[in-house]
Amino acid sequence: MTLADLTTYALEKYSIPEEHKWEKFPGFSVLCHPISQKWLALLIRKQDGTTGKTVEKCDLRCGRVFLKRQKYDFLTEPTREKGDDWLGIDFNERTDSKIVLALFDFAYQNMTTIAHEPSAIVVPKQTDNTKVYTDTPIDFSRRPPRTSQPMDPPKIQQMQRLYEYGFMDDYYKNKCENFYRQGKFMEDYEDDVDWQTKFSHYFPTYHDMNTTQLREYFTWRTRFRKGIVYQTTTSFAYVYVYELLNLIGAKSAQDALDKLEFFYAKYIDAGYGDASMAKNVSQWIAHFCIINDIQQETAQHYFNAKDIKTDLALSILEHPDEHPDDKVMEAWSIIARRKQPSAQLLKKIGEKSIALYAAVVRHLINGITPKIIGRKKVHTARLLQNAIYYDAGDCTPRKYALTPVREFTYTGEQWYEESYVLLPQQTTIIKIIAKAIDKKLTDYFKFHKKQTATASPTVYDQYINAAIKEYEESLRPKIEVDLSSLTQIREDSATTRDSLLTDEDKDWSAGIPARQSDTPSVETRAVETHGRASLPSTDTRAGMPALHTQILRALLTTGDASAIIKANHLMPTVIAEQINEAYYDQFADNIVDCDGETITIVEDYREELEEMLDYNF
Repeated sequence: MTLADLTTYALEKYSIPEEHKWEKFPGFSVLCHPISQKWLALLIRKQDGTTGKTVEKCDLRCGRVFLKRQKYDFLTEPTREKGDDWLGIDFNERTDSKIVLALFDFAYQNMTTIAHEPSAIVVPKQTDNTKVYTDTPIDFSRRPPRTSQPMDPPKIQQMQRLYEYGFMDDYYKNKCENFYRQGKFMEDYEDDVDWQTKFSHYFPTYHDMNTTQLREYFTWRTRFRKGIVYQTTTSFAYVYVYELLNLIGAKSAQDALDKLEFFYAKYIDAGYGDASMAKNVSQWIAHFCIINDIQQETAQHYFNAKDIKTDLALSILEHPDEHPDDKVMEAWSIIARRKQPSAQLLKKIGEKSIALYAAVVRHLINGITPKIIGRKKVHTARLLQNAIYYDAGDCTPRKYALTPVREFTYTGEQWYEESYVLLPQQTTIIKIIAKAIDKKLTDYFKFHKKQTATASPTVYDQYINAAIKEYEESLRPKIEVDLSSLTQIREDSATTRDSLLTDEDKDWSAGIPARQSDTPSVETRAVETHGRASLPSTDTRAGMPALHTQILRALLTTGDASAIIKANHLMPTVIAEQINEAYYDQFADNIVDCDGETITIVEDYREELEEMLDYNF
């Protein structure tokens, strides 16, 4: 900060010019109070004999007590002035402009208060014995103001005196608290003056305005409250929004919200506010709803649209099994930032693609959730942190659920936010997984007629392959066999067979070896020989050596084994069951099907059966 910054501030805010009173000492100048004409500041500029640079200093009439309160290296003992009223300031790159300007404001307000207090002049007593004189106080409080200084409205003067110069470490908090105090005092104030000047300031407050600017602001506010909307300076508009956020000029939180929405619709949407104001006010309205526990829909409407969209997608992916396929696919497309298949493509490949896509996503999320959507984290919520806002409301601890996956908690002192935070590395992982899924499903459905180069494998391919296999198995019909009833089925089958045999058949069957135990011995099971499984020489399950092999060979060559079954007087359903049971250890599944009359090979196992039976075409 430089002395030029201070003189510019004094001129713009208080109309105080820099005065050079000594021609012989051009490096010295003063800033005088406009009413009392007493010095507010002595400005000093001199050359450093060693470096040749100009050194800038200032003696400010704000009180030396601030030197003890604040530990800043640019605050010093006064250079030229004497007494406890004066404080020294060094101007350099470490000088904090906020502190210096606040000290200057304090000096100005303090001297203004003294200037308006009644003064008294005491006339000395005379020694003349013939006349007696008494001390007569002369009150200057009724003296008309100087013509160069117009009379300030008393209400504004009182408001300015309400400012407390705390100079606490938290400068922002002090600024917000003073704004709230002064705003409540001026809540119902109205004014009517002509437009004369412009006002621009970062985080503007009443304290940043001079009297003329204050009157212009209150004039604009008066008219805006009456529905007369016209463009004003951006800083004035922000001050009005700050007032509503602090419930200044509003009967309740809902009334303040209604007025904020009116401002957004009639001022910002009308083109008087820029994109930056639209973004800030929209965010502040959402935060205002959270702080004051106003309806969730309104808060979501003004909250960051991208975050809300992502939250709703994550709420589906948190529990993908509870949502339909199309919703899961849509949610995944949002967080993966991938386009969903077009309507034309979906029509071509059917609903199976959506079901499989959703099944893959569910499998991945249920298996490796943290790597995809991460976990919820709790962090400090900075509600209205970039606005002038003083928390003077309810300090009762409470919670506010903005979305199913984003919740705000107030402890009575601080707001906290619990939500998913997709870090850059997670976003990268999601993109890799999304590309891997797209590649796998493209190959699976053969979307492209032309053969494309195979993408590099990823660590997630195994999960995707497992998901596809799991989905395919889910489509197969579930066949449940009650093993406890197999014995009864065999007995009933034998009884039925015997009743159908002729005497000649009975004589033939008498030569068949006796039925062995239903449980095969270890020696009768298939063994692995040179990488190929071979059948046992004797089929103890059926009691008929090589009969199963004959039937299977006939099915593999001609597809028909009815002649063998009829010649041996067997029931197709029974022999199919026996074959499946005999080879269950090798396949863990049925290898033949039977519709009651005809036995057929299950095509999935044809190749393995051919190899097992040592069948060569």
